Amino acid sequence: MYPGIIPKIVAPPQKKATMLLHFDGANGSQVFVDSSLNNLAMGFGGNVQIDTSTSVFGGSCCTFDGVGDYLYCDHPTALKLPGDFTCEGRMRCTAETTNSRPVFDMRGGTNNAGFFVNLNPSEQLDIYIDANDGAGGVKRATSGTLTAGTWYHWAICRASGVIRCFLNGTQFGSNFSTSVAWDSTSLNIGTFVGERDIGGPDHKYKGNMDEIRISNNLARYTANFTPGGSAFDRYD
Repeated sequence: MYPGIIPKIVAPPQKKATMLLHFDGANGSQVFVDSSLNNLAMGFGGNVQIDTSTSVFGGSCCTFDGVGDYLYCDHPTALKLPGDFTCEGRMRCTAETTNSRPVFDMRGGTNNAGFFVNLNPSEQLDIYIDANDGAGGVKRATSGTLTAGTWYHWAICRASGVIRCFLNGTQFGSNFSTSVAWDSTSLNIGTFVGERDIGGPDHKYKGNMDEIRISNNLARYTANFTPGGSAFDRYD
């Protein structure tokens, strides 16, 4: 060490993203990488694959054919949502006016409590909360109509027990409160929990997805916002 020079101690970067899916890769690839520092293992069903014909960022996305395609991750601790959280992603749907299509399901674990995002036959996002009380999911918010073939950013955020839902940065539905610690050990993308092996268009998403991120213990959005213009960073 040189005399008179005080070393600067740099704190290690804070790990914020619990899961981060850029869907980068070669066209047709079925390798799905979690780019967060957790590097969680991703599983898949059907012929869900990387698609370079369209994307939001990075030149590729993930495409689902609506029949048997889905992604999933099972982990005993990483997917639990005990308090604040943000779940978000980009989606581009196809027109399917006769079927509901699951987008994102964070239920699972020792019970089925949690939330899921569903695209209804009117091309609207429905947000359901499942309290595992035998009544099934209760719809808490419905978005405006999505245009098939257009990319959208969606987000669900809990801050101090208050959940807000956003489409392209604009809140839809009213604030609702739940401080229940959701103990999910499973994430399902493009299908519902417990229906991974069930075929048919009423159980699988059809379209594209990009830039999916889960941020545990971090409430990113508590008011209307402008979605970012670049791919997420693992330290952001």
